[in-house]
Amino acid sequence: MGTCVWCGKGAGFFRREHPACQQLRQLLAIEKLVLKTGTGQITLDDALSRVHDLASQGRIDQDDLKSAAERGVDLAVDQLLGGALLSEDQEAGLISLARKLGYTQSELNDSPTFYRIVKNAVLRERYNLQGRTLFNLQKDEILIWVFTGVTYYEDKTRRSYTGGSHGISMRLAKGFYYHTSSFQGHPVETHGLEMVEFGSLGVTNKNLYLVGPVKGLRIPFKKVVNFLPYPDGFGLFRDVANARQQVFTTGDGWFSYNLVSNLAQLGLEPGKTPVSRKA
Repeated sequence: MGTCVWCGKGAGFFRREHPACQQLRQLLAIEKLVLKTGTGQITLDDALSRVHDLASQGRIDQDDLKSAAERGVDLAVDQLLGGALLSEDQEAGLISLARKLGYTQSELNDSPTFYRIVKNAVLRERYNLQGRTLFNLQKDEILIWVFTGVTYYEDKTRRSYTGGSHGISMRLAKGFYYHTSSFQGHPVETHGLEMVEFGSLGVTNKNLYLVGPVKGLRIPFKKVVNFLPYPDGFGLFRDVANARQQVFTTGDGWFSYNLVSNLAQLGLEPGKTPVSRKA
């Protein structure tokens, strides 16, 4: 009877490894391949070809393949972040690798590993923004991120009247008439978002800044009651009388909503809790 070269137990006649041990070996090999790809030791195309060969030989299903790939990416991120920030090329390579291995955008959003990559990008852009800010920052204020090409909307009230008019016409003489009329109706108010500005949105540790050709805003986080997530941006309500929603479209709703809502929580006074509502 043959002995498994991996666990040392009996593997059956003419066998040198158990199927489960073989599968584990293939998964570890996939993990190492992904690690080497993420750190730039082998090319993406070469790695994918070898990964799929290993998965086929070990009869590895998609879930196990993704788990091994994520462990490999996690190790690669650990190594790369151990010395410096990820470059844009390294970041793009890791995300491209994950997508080639079958990850959806939703799965990437939920992955702790890729959340670290997003935070790395924030830090990298923070360093790149030093010295070229558009905003008049306050004392001890730190610029975290700048979104360009942002459309800003405000909730506006439109008032119209509905109803009708009626009147009478009296003949005074041949060819001459006197007309009376009256209008009966009632006002109707509707609310809707109207575009106000198109410009740049700066996010700091204390405030939101909007700069455009027509309008400028500074919104302190401590004055925001709650944030609302949208697919392409976020909305907010301020702590003012008759508050109306203000909406910023940034092109990346998931990132911008999480960025501002988390920064607002970091700046809260003790005992205060923000309210966040799902759209």
